[in-house]
Amino acid sequence: MICVGVTGVMGVGKSTVAGWYARRGIPVISADAVYADLTADGGDLLGVLEGAFGSILSPDGSLDRKALSAVVFGDAGKRQQLEALTWPAIIAQIHARLQDLCGEGHAWCLLEAPRLFAADLQLICDEVWWVFAPRAVCIARATARTGLPRDDIERRLAVQPTDAFLAANCHRQIDLTHGVESANPQLWAQYVRMRGAV
Repeated sequence: MICVGVTGVMGVGKSTVAGWYARRGIPVISADAVYADLTADGGDLLGVLEGAFGSILSPDGSLDRKALSAVVFGDAGKRQQLEALTWPAIIAQIHARLQDLCGEGHAWCLLEAPRLFAADLQLICDEVWWVFAPRAVCIARATARTGLPRDDIERRLAVQPTDAFLAANCHRQIDLTHGVESANPQLWAQYVRMRGAV
């Protein structure tokens, strides 16, 4: 089975691209969704994170991601601690889901991961797609989606991969500057190419 990594910075539209393919029957593994499962009420990581970072739970018993972000963003040491605590479990779940998809006979899938290179997940991908939009567009989208202040979004973007890094390390680019409708020709072209490759 071919695994295609999909990555890009906050607010660029990675989930939009992944959803476009999911609607056409392509399986998608979302690293964020795996993380959400692991930090839901009763999830494997919840107690670990609470022990490390204190009161970070929502009223429903799941992880309060905004509370955790307030603790770790802006503190490189705590951010590294968070990654050390979470990535092994996330990667193990991703491997398990890939094995399940392979066993089900799928020809290819997408792995959507904002921190794909930080977690070395490119090593399990046959190719990596970079979803691109100008930073100003990403800031506007992320602000509208999360409700976080602009300066908070900018701080998060500052620790994410640069466009130069992504351009140098990804195999394909999906330009989502003007939204998914404008990107349809690109998305269809990759869909047709991948169908011919499997």
